[in-house]
Order: sequence, then C-alpha cells, then structure tokens
Amino acid sequence: YLKACAWDLEDAREVGITSDRCHAPNLIWDAEWFERGVELPFENSSVNCPAEFEKVLEREYGDWRTPVRGASDHEMFVVDLKTPWKEYMRKHGTKL
Repeated sequence: YLKACAWDLEDAREVGITSDRCHAPNLIWDAEWFERGVELPFENSSVNCPAEFEKVLEREYGDWRTPVRGASDHEMFVVDLKTPWKEYMRKHGTKL
C-alpha cells in the first residue's frame, strides 16, 4: 500500500480506490475523467466532483439514473449495550 501511494502518478492512465475492493473493475476509472472538477449541489451544501462524474457513476453502478429499492451496499452498525450481539441478530430475523 505504501509503495502504491508513493508512485509518481502524473502519467497514470487509470486511477482507483485503495480499499479492500480496489481490484474491482468498476472501481478503476480513466484518469482523464478527474482532470477537471465541478461543484455540484448535495442536500444543503455542495461537493467537488470530477467534471466527468457521469462516466464515473456509470462505470461504478451501471444504470445509476434508475433508483433501485433496497440495493445499498452500506453497512449498518448497531449499538445495544444491554443485548448480546447474537441475541439481537436472532431477534431481528438475521440468520447467523
């Protein structure tokens, strides 16, 4: 990881995410997509995004314009100091 972070990436043709899923083809993008930025509205503020954000979203999610109910990859954390974890999971219908 440290070697990868130390590379001179000025001539890199592709960029990606450094995480446990870094080798997933949908998380590797053309570097030129990130050469220019654009500020986009998000909720009550704005965020800096690559000018080619639509290409990035299409590579990562495919048809990102069509909402999909219940398809989130986000994880959920539960904090319940009075119930053991396995008991909590059983009570809420999650198989262990």
